Amino acid sequence: MVEDTTSAVLDLTTARKTFLPIIYDSETFQFINSGVFRTNDKSLKNTYASWVKLKSKVFGKIFIFVNMNLYSTKSKVDSLELANILRDLEHAGENRENLSLLMGTINSMSDEAKLTMEKSLVNLSEPKEPGVLKNTLNSYNDAVNNIQRDFILGVPSDFDKLESIYSGVLSKFDFGIRFPVHAIINVIPKKEGERLKVINQ
Repeated sequence: MVEDTTSAVLDLTTARKTFLPIIYDSETFQFINSGVFRTNDKSLKNTYASWVKLKSKVFGKIFIFVNMNLYSTKSKVDSLELANILRDLEHAGENRENLSLLMGTINSMSDEAKLTMEKSLVNLSEPKEPGVLKNTLNSYNDAVNNIQRDFILGVPSDFDKLESIYSGVLSKFDFGIRFPVHAIINVIPKKEGERLKVINQ
C-alpha cells in the first residue's frame, strides 16, 4: 500500500487520464489516509487500485475502502493484483483490526482468484436470487453469459463480519459501458467463539 495524495492513473496501456476516485460522505466519515496500489513494471499500467482509510463518526469503526480496476484479459494478471491487495492489507494489519471493502472490476477470474474469494472474501454483490442479472457490461454477449465482473467484496476483521442485506446491478443507469453495482451491508460483531477461532488460526 503506497501512501499517496494522488491517484493519477491509467489509460489502457500507460495508466494516464484514468482515475480511481473514492467518494465518501464527510458528514459520516472522517478521513485518515489514502494511497494507491502500483505495479513494479513501469511499461505496464502504473496503478490498478486506490484506497482510503476512513473512520465512522457514528460508530467509531475504521474502514478501508479499495477501488480496484483489474481489467486485464489475462486471468493470472488479475489474480496476482488481487493477491497483492490482500497481502498488503494483511501486512499492514488492516484485516485483523479493521473491516475492508474491495470494490470494482475483476475482468478475468482465474481458479486461484476464485479460491481466494471463497476462502478469504465475502461477495457482498452476489445476487441472492438465482437468475438475477450479474452482468455489468453493456453488450449482448455478456448479457447472455451473465458473468459477474464487478464486485463489492468484504474482508472481515477479527471482531466483525459483513453481511449483504440487498445487492444488485443498476441496469437502468446506462451512462457508460458498465452498469454500477450496489449493496446494503450490515456489520455484525463476531461472537467470542468466532473471534477466538479466527485469532488462533
